[in-house]
This record gives sequence, structure tokens and C-alpha cells, in this order.
Amino acid sequence: MQEIEETILKDPTCRRRKPCRLAMVNMPKGLSAGRLRTHLRARQVEDRLALNSASSTGWRSRFVPPPYNYAQFLKSDYVLYPALPSDRRGNVYSVATERFLHSPPPSYVASHRKVASFQCPNGETLDLFKRVRKLGVAEAEAAVAAMPIQGKYTSKKYELLAELNAAEGNHQAAEAYLNQATESGGRDAAREVLIGQYKKLGQSDNAIALFKSRLKSKPENVAARIELAKLYRKQGDVEAALAVLEEGANILPESAWLRRELAGFYKSQKNYELAIRYYRETLDLTRGDIAAQVGLAESYRSAGDSGAAKVEYEAAAKLYRDLLEDKPRETSARIRLAEVYRKLGRPGDAIRELETAIQSAPRESWPHRALADVYSHQKQLDQAVSSYQRALELDPKDIVASVRLAGIYRKKGDFDAAVAELQRGIAQNPDNTWARHELARFYRRMKRRDLMIATYEQILAIDESDSVARKALGRR
Repeated sequence: MQEIEETILKDPTCRRRKPCRLAMVNMPKGLSAGRLRTHLRARQVEDRLALNSASSTGWRSRFVPPPYNYAQFLKSDYVLYPALPSDRRGNVYSVATERFLHSPPPSYVASHRKVASFQCPNGETLDLFKRVRKLGVAEAEAAVAAMPIQGKYTSKKYELLAELNAAEGNHQAAEAYLNQATESGGRDAAREVLIGQYKKLGQSDNAIALFKSRLKSKPENVAARIELAKLYRKQGDVEAALAVLEEGANILPESAWLRRELAGFYKSQKNYELAIRYYRETLDLTRGDIAAQVGLAESYRSAGDSGAAKVEYEAAAKLYRDLLEDKPRETSARIRLAEVYRKLGRPGDAIRELETAIQSAPRESWPHRALADVYSHQKQLDQAVSSYQRALELDPKDIVASVRLAGIYRKKGDFDAAVAELQRGIAQNPDNTWARHELARFYRRMKRRDLMIATYEQILAIDESDSVARKALGRR
């Protein structure tokens, strides 16, 4: 394993935060993706060499997600497989992939170069190939067409082609392949793949169209309704989002999940009357729903009814205490109980619970972050800074701690430290738009319009549908 690792890591393109990806096809016994992952973790090189989620294709391997995604194999930087056809019994996808590799189409041959061979303890030879050209749709179509897959498994070919065409912006071709996947016996997994691709690319309109087509055939699909509502909301169309959820609530009168989502939407729109109504309906359907109980208390508080809010917060605190009595090491519940205590005006109880949480999970960052939140609310800024910094020592990618620490620096009047912290957090989370929005606001306060505009441009490069960035730049 170390020889494989060292060969690949000689490649200068295997960088931290953008690791080379290896696909392993039909490996012999003793050389599984799981064992290689353990090896990479022990060697602390996981951030330079990663295995694709579908890379291990051995029989009954838990690393083979159903359905097998050919994209994980085709888009890998390196592929490792037996030099000679093996007679191992694998699942239909791994066998087909190995057959394909021993007789690939010209387009696949042209995009790969053999870089090494390795001798296994059982005498078998493994070949390592490197991709030397970016995967294009034409090559993918040729490669997938050559995969010896037939019958009900054919739909998986079309799912991959739908995904790759969507990534290239070929929407009509993507949806045509999606229809072929469905006709070939594919289930909603194909549609999920395409929706995920559209969301990743920020193509909300295409994702919305697919969600609507799903709901047309399955109007009772609660998860699809909620995701569609979130997309509408992201576009700024709150009315459409609420209409989708209200329709679902009428179709499914026993769905507590839908009612809790509706309550949350109304609360975010400051329509506390309807938020309270739907939170109460949720609790009528599912007694003990802590999230709904807390949401109800927050809605009363925001509506100005502090008496009712206190009653509901106390009820939420009791639910958390009951849960912790059964599961005292449930860190997330203890942190949420501390938040309830803070809102009840009991900071001492909140700090006590958070210190217990830290003792239970000393290597977790978020109890420290929650403790910093309490200190911040109490205006104990130095203690807040110390706790946020400890959270970031444990998890440098904790973007919430990073943004809140920057906010504390701002309160202390240190704008340079605030900007530096946001820039550090963004470097750790390059695809995060929230921190960039905060940074743009800081630049506006500092009257650095050039940097503010550049930051909003970066946001649109990540998510071109971001309405706040588009408005700031005067774009429709």
C-alpha cells in the first residue's frame, strides 16, 4: 500500500484541499479501499490522496453505494486494477468495469497513461493508470456505451450521462438521458443525481423543474416538497415556497414534518401568528418534538408574548433534561439545553451544561463555540474570544466560529483582525458564501468598495443565483 501511495503522491497535482482521487477496481483479497483508507489516515496524507466513494468494487464491499456511480470511476485521477482479467466474483458493476478496462474504447485509451505496476503477495500484478486529459461528454458517452451492462442495469449508464451532460450545461441532453434511465427501469435515483448536479452548479430553475415533475407524479413526496420550497426561498420567491408547503399540508394532514417546516417559514417571515399555529399542530401530532417546542417558544418571544415564551422554553428544557437523563453523553442535546437556559435568562445554568459537554467531548469544537456564544451574549468579550479560538484550534474549518469571532473583533473595534479572521475562514472553506457575505459587509463599513465588489463577484462565481450578491452588483 505504501508503494502505491508514494507513487501517486510524487504527482505535484496532488495538493492539499484538492487531493488526487484513486479508483480501485476488483482488488484482490487484502487490498481493499477500507484498508487503504486506514493506511492513508495513519500516514496523514488523506488531504492529498483520496478514494472515490465508489472506488472499491469487491464483492459485498460496504464502499459500493447502490446504485454504482460510473462517474466516480470515470472522473478519477488514477485507476488501479488487475493487469490480467481476474476470475473474482464481484457485483455486476465491478465485473463490467474490469472487462471494460481490459478492452477500452480508443477515447479512453487516449486519455490515460500507464505509470506503474505493482506485484501483490498472491503473485497478481496490478496496473496503475493516470488520467491525462479532462473527462469530456463525448469520451464519457463512448466509454459508457462500451460498458458490458445489459438489462435492468442499463439505467445506470443513462444516469451517469445525464449527470455529465448537466455538468456541461447540456440540459436537453441531460433530461433526455434521464428519461431513458426511467424507461430502462431506473428509479428516482436518476432524478436525484440530476437535481444534485443542478443544485451544485447553482442552476435553480432546472432543479425546480425536476422537483415539480416529481411532485406531479408523487404529490405526497414530503422531502421533494421541502427541497422545492427551499429552492424557491433561495430565489427570493417566498410566496411560491409557502404555496408548495401549504398544498402539501392539505394533501397530508398527518404530516408533522411539513407543518414544522411551514412554521419555520412563517417564523422567518415574522408571521408569528401562523408560525405558532403550525408549531402547535406539529406538537399535537408528535408530542415531544423538541425542535417544534423550541420554535414555538421563539415565536412567542418574537411576537412579544414573553409569558407564553417562558412557559414553552421551560417545556423545551424539560424535554432536553428527560433526554439527557436517558442519554447523558448526548452532547448536542446538552448544548441545545444550554441555549434554552440562555434564552430563559439563566446564563449560569447554560455555562454549567456547556462545561459538562466539553468534558464529555473534549476534542469537539462546537461545545467551545456554544460557550463562546453565551459569553458573547453576556458581553464577556475576552472570554468569548478565548472560547472561539479554542473551537478553531480543534476545528480550523468551523466557519460559524470564524464568522462569530470576526464579529467579536468588530465589537472590540479591531476591523483588521476581523477581516483577517474571515479571510482565514474562507481559505479553509473556499466554497462557503456566508463568510464571503460577512466579509463584503465589513468592506462596506470600511469604505473599501473595490474589495466589496470583488467579494460579491467571488460569491457569484460560487453560486450565480445568489440574490443578495446580484442585487449588490446591480444584476437581475
